[in-house]
Amino acid sequence: MCTFNGAAWVTQQLQSFLAQQRLPDELVICDDQSSDSTVSLVEQFASTAPFPVKFFRNDLRLGVAGNFSKAIGLCSGELIALADQDDIWGPSKLKVLERYLLENPHVGLVFSDANLVDESLRPLGTRLWDTLYLDPLQRQRLTNGQAVRVLARTNVVTGATTMFRSCYRDLILPIPDCWVHDAWVALLISAVSACAMVNEPLIDYRQHPRQQIGARRTSLLEQVKIGLEMKTEYFRLEAERWRLAYERAAAHAHRLRYSQQDLATLAEKARFTRDRYQMRLDEEGRWSAIAAHWGSGNYHEMAWGWKSLLQDIVIVK
Repeated sequence: MCTFNGAAWVTQQLQSFLAQQRLPDELVICDDQSSDSTVSLVEQFASTAPFPVKFFRNDLRLGVAGNFSKAIGLCSGELIALADQDDIWGPSKLKVLERYLLENPHVGLVFSDANLVDESLRPLGTRLWDTLYLDPLQRQRLTNGQAVRVLARTNVVTGATTMFRSCYRDLILPIPDCWVHDAWVALLISAVSACAMVNEPLIDYRQHPRQQIGARRTSLLEQVKIGLEMKTEYFRLEAERWRLAYERAAAHAHRLRYSQQDLATLAEKARFTRDRYQMRLDEEGRWSAIAAHWGSGNYHEMAWGWKSLLQDIVIVK
């Protein structure tokens, strides 16, 4: 678990660990220089917890990706479950996810659904997967060896619902700062092993104004508005992110489950995002690149179809 100024919520999350039907073998917590009472609350919990709590305070602020890289690297168990500071785990979370991985040795990563709740833990009447556009086709692809294809379009794996095998740490660490940690972990592990879904909400996923990433289904008008507000720097970072993902996977090509297929997907995604960035720098070559990627299906398979096409036609710098 990573913490940063989470005093308002961290105690409830820690108490949900105590309520697990299968207690953790250890709890690793890395704090990224909190300035509130988070540290004292964690230290108080650690002094009485019935399992080892390894608590580390960063000397320098690492950011989310760096902090999770550190925490993952400090875990000593065979299975690692990620936790945010502001959620509530259901009592069966560790038991269900652990059992799935033990019974399915070919699966490297498993993730569950979640109940969405507000800041006061009042149910919002919907589940996490309902906000992620996980239609039946995408769910089938995720579990039949095409997870990289799904994740190359958008991340649908939320870290707080995830458990994975620690033998993949050398593949995923370090997590690049430009990536969101759960998207990176899911993408790389899915390239070398099977990915699985548990169709059960195992956590209460708190939605509040201070969280870095939330879950909310947006209207078509909101999607278009957000898309048209993405400027050149966004596309530069996208190109950098996918270049790094392709290079990390290529460095571990001997481990890839479907090496040619997945590397080709990541190479094409890297090229697509690079070309979308270049469109914002080279007006003259833009139309031929748009036509090529539309004809190849990349706008549909690796982006959001006509909405992404509209972004590249109506460029905002």
